[in-house]
Amino acid sequence: MIDALYNGGLNLMADAWWTTMAWPVIWILLKIVAVLAPLMGAVAYLTLWERKLLGFMQVLWVPTVWVLSDCCSRSLTRSSC
Repeated sequence: MIDALYNGGLNLMADAWWTTMAWPVIWILLKIVAVLAPLMGAVAYLTLWERKLLGFMQVLWVPTVWVLSDCCSRSLTRSSC
């Protein structure tokens, strides 16, 4: 199938400059993009997953709001209770 795509692009124009210079360069660039695009997408997805995991690991699972008694809530110090 890849050879059929290459030959299809090669036969788009009958000019010598297309078959000898332009199409081989375009074909090489298409192959580079075909390799790099999924690779970059995978790296971006794995970076997102890593950041989500690290953010999940930093979640504080203890209550952050203390329930203070009336005397402590007025003075906001633990020593006055």
